[in-house]
Amino acid sequence: MSRNQKIILGALVAWHFVLLVLMLTRQLDFLFNDAAHRIGPGSDFWAIYNAGKHWLRGNEIYGQGPGFGFRYHPILAQTAVALLSTLKQQWAYWVWVAACEILFLSVMALLRKLCRSTRHFLIIATVLVFFTPYYLEVYMGNASFIAAALLLFAFQHYLRGGYRPFFFFYIASILVKPIGLLMLPILLAHRHYKLAVLTIVIVISLALPYFLSSPEGWHSFRSVNFEGYPTSPGFLVHGGNQGFHALAVRISAFAAAIPLTQLFSTGQLSWWNNILIRLIPYLLVLSAVILTIRLRDPAHTHLLLFIWSATYLLGYKDVWEHSYCFLIFGLTHLFLSERVDRRLLLVLSAGLALPTAFALYDITFYGGGLHDPDWHWNFMTSLIHHLSKPVWLAALFAVATLAGYRLRRCDQREVAAGRG
Repeated sequence: MSRNQKIILGALVAWHFVLLVLMLTRQLDFLFNDAAHRIGPGSDFWAIYNAGKHWLRGNEIYGQGPGFGFRYHPILAQTAVALLSTLKQQWAYWVWVAACEILFLSVMALLRKLCRSTRHFLIIATVLVFFTPYYLEVYMGNASFIAAALLLFAFQHYLRGGYRPFFFFYIASILVKPIGLLMLPILLAHRHYKLAVLTIVIVISLALPYFLSSPEGWHSFRSVNFEGYPTSPGFLVHGGNQGFHALAVRISAFAAAIPLTQLFSTGQLSWWNNILIRLIPYLLVLSAVILTIRLRDPAHTHLLLFIWSATYLLGYKDVWEHSYCFLIFGLTHLFLSERVDRRLLLVLSAGLALPTAFALYDITFYGGGLHDPDWHWNFMTSLIHHLSKPVWLAALFAVATLAGYRLRRCDQREVAAGRG
């Protein structure tokens, strides 16, 4: 690494800490709906922390606020979070922030080893440092980045054939947040059946004792994660949800002339809108499965890891702006795949990394109470807001999928040439 490159890297690290301090001291609240219109730093962390507290007291861990409450694997609340909850809330939150930062710097160190050149490393490090969903994630105290970092470590071992360390990090990631289960089709395509089966057995075995002792806990877990949980009018679509699902529901509500303040269920929409909204995640998964089968050669694993990451974010019903920090895992692998033009990748990644235009159309409320600006925006403003993240990811998903199909044709030609 040349002297100038070291200066650039040092400046990036320094700027990272500046952004983090500005975020945690609420100097950047105006850029993000979740910072401006929720309860402040640690909004999501308090639900995780409360789960540990309730477990130690012998209470139910699911359905305890704030927000949706705890939503993840019960073993997390019973172990690491229970230990963390022995600290005072604010101290526990700072430990969580420190853990995120240690993982962030570890990811940077790993990328330095993975990138073929220092120039490529500095490019991806720049994207990482300016990836604002990460800072909002730390501010909120959510678990998506921790799961993404552990998954990144896991698959670097996997790609080198280090299946034991892979399995350790993989299981850890799933227990923190179960997004990693979406990578199981890749293991199956590579015929690692034992790893896939063992993963399912361990995840279920660790959860079974709690859910057998608490059927209500299982009902709450299933409802909040997989079903259309009941909401109050106005909370099905809101300014915080910036996923593709929320975009589809927002457009459908406008077409049905239903104000967001009166929308509480997709059942209020037309039957064809309902079918389409419910079909979207299944169509995305089907597309990813087909591509995984076609690209079962391990050489294409980087591309598939991005495809499945994007499938989660485009298909799941609750995708917040900070949820996009999970793409630190997916975009890293897409960059390393070298299957997508890097200039196009950087442009689309910038759209995901930079803040939305929220500061230009935010609304200030007075007098207390919980208000959501989306209830008061006109349709075009709301549409722009809900488009501002998924549009970039949908474009990347389309580009990566097309690259995958081109790779399959190239593989077929190589096989045909070899036989000839």
